[in-house]
Amino acid sequence: MATTPTQFPPSFVEKQTKLFLPTTQDSRINNYVQTRSGSKQGDVSVLPFERKIDIWFAAIAWAVHKGLEPAKKSGTSSFVSLGPNQADIRRFEPWRGELLVALAVRDFGTESKDSQDITKVIGLANRYAQAGIGPLLDALDEGVNLYSPALHNTVDFFVEALETSAS
Repeated sequence: MATTPTQFPPSFVEKQTKLFLPTTQDSRINNYVQTRSGSKQGDVSVLPFERKIDIWFAAIAWAVHKGLEPAKKSGTSSFVSLGPNQADIRRFEPWRGELLVALAVRDFGTESKDSQDITKVIGLANRYAQAGIGPLLDALDEGVNLYSPALHNTVDFFVEALETSAS
């Protein structure tokens, strides 16, 4: 009997899932996001993140890089949804999904099917974003230059974490 191969990464937009960031950090987050309401696209050295989803993803990477544990529960305010609906983000870059699934495999274990459950993968990602957003914003407030080539180290944060967990 033939089995159907599992899609990798699984679709992040097939059903609706909400992304969370804490409302207590909204004003600080808006200091670094280009597309917040009322802002004009600006200098990336001042506004290094084009969208809130970008700072959400960076907060996950920051938490992993700094060895932070995911928060016990995700944030209190959904800022966007991934999914098939008109108001949802319907394009979630495959590399983001691949990294989030790799993080889920690291945290849930290689035998767990949770890493193929988008709701659980996004739930874990939201909890890492919750843990990482404050320290990331603190670093940005202190003048960490994310515009330099160090911005490209986001992927390196994940690779380092995955290599550490494999050893």
